[in-house]
Amino acid sequence: MPVGCSCYFINTLKKIGVRKLAKIDESKINHIVNVLKSLEYGSVVITVHDEEITQIDTTDKKRFSLSKSRSGKK
Repeated sequence: MPVGCSCYFINTLKKIGVRKLAKIDESKINHIVNVLKSLEYGSVVITVHDEEITQIDTTDKKRFSLSKSRSGKK
């Protein structure tokens, strides 16, 4: 992971108004950043309870191009 990547993430959270950043564990931030870096298509859902990250769900989608078959079709 590039140096300063998680710091950028924390600074972004501050800019959008997230309070109580002390409860955000560095390992959780690193996990979120790594998931985002490896995700081509999909989503990341961060579940928060009592101002603390309790769960991170990742949906990874693979996209395939359609190949049109002309055999049997008119």
